[in-house]
Amino acid sequence: MPGRSLIVALLVVAGCIFAAAVAHAQQDPLTRFLNSIFQPKPPPQVEQAPRRSSRPADPRPRQTAPRAAPEQRGVAERTPRVEVDTYVVVMGDSLAELLTEGLAETLAEAADVAIYSRARGDTGLVRSDFYDWSKAVQELVANPARVSIGVMMIGANDRQGFRTPAGEVEHGTPEWRTLYTMRVDEIIRTFGEKRIPLVWVGLPPMKGERLSADMLALNAIFRERVTAAGGQYVDIWEAFLDADGRFSAFGPDVSGQNARLRTSDGVHFTKAGARKAAHFAALVLRRLIDAHGSAQQTVLPLHDGMPGLDSRDPVERMIDASIPSLPEPNGLISVSSKPVAGPILPLTAPDAAPGGVLVAAPAGAAQMDQLAERVFILGDVPQPKQGRVDDFSWPRQP
Repeated sequence: MPGRSLIVALLVVAGCIFAAAVAHAQQDPLTRFLNSIFQPKPPPQVEQAPRRSSRPADPRPRQTAPRAAPEQRGVAERTPRVEVDTYVVVMGDSLAELLTEGLAETLAEAADVAIYSRARGDTGLVRSDFYDWSKAVQELVANPARVSIGVMMIGANDRQGFRTPAGEVEHGTPEWRTLYTMRVDEIIRTFGEKRIPLVWVGLPPMKGERLSADMLALNAIFRERVTAAGGQYVDIWEAFLDADGRFSAFGPDVSGQNARLRTSDGVHFTKAGARKAAHFAALVLRRLIDAHGSAQQTVLPLHDGMPGLDSRDPVERMIDASIPSLPEPNGLISVSSKPVAGPILPLTAPDAAPGGVLVAAPAGAAQMDQLAERVFILGDVPQPKQGRVDDFSWPRQP
């Protein structure tokens, strides 16, 4: 049996040597790489289903935290639709077309105000055979629901004579002014009969003294007839003059920056000029819209006797007419309120009324110089007067 024991010992030693060799081979990088390629992967492990509890379910509802609403991305906020309740219709020539663009930008923040253009370039009040503005205005106001306020700017093409059955009436003559005034009155009367406010925008100065003089004469007619009928006249003349009172293509825009306001022809507006002209018209339009919601009762109908009408603002006349005159109650006691502050008295001015008696003449320059020298150079402070701001006496007098 000693031989069998020797064999078993040799096998044990060989097994240990083989195990050490295998362990050493597994530490070799090449061997590990070959084993990772040719060694088969173990089968995937299958998760076992969790065991069900044999305990009975809890009848009480579980308290779960409320779910937050999912965030909606890419969905634009819808702006509420605003119904238009004021329709501003602009009429006139090519200058009125530019004025419409300026008003659209100026009143862009007013969502309930719509600006419509009914202007026609190369038109005027003289050539009714080319385009009859009197007839066009009558057709326009036939639907008052679509015209809340009318804006008129016209006259740049009216430096021509009237064609009458008796012959042509030369421009600038007294007869021509009479006929032109009648055309203006027809438009004003049409708006007055429908009780629709009319805002008439005057013409700006233009390049050339003769042309500017003719535009100024037309503005005089517009101002007289519109204001006498209770309408609103917008004067933009001085806004397009330079410091010397002459025509200038440049000037401050609505933001105060120097910009080109007129085109090279000396008649039409640039975009900045139209925006500036619309600024003055929008001031009147906003007042009409804000004073009364619909702004359709702010202008009274046209009167036959235009001269001598009430010179108050149409809005003021409307407000005064809507307030009843109530009699004053009996036994009304008038309470005199104490003013917040008294009159402002300069500290260094000479006493013009010593002892409450007025002096015969104001102090001269020499006396003022002496007083200034005594106060600012010598440091001689004048004595305070009772009740004046520099009077610090106590107790204080009311």
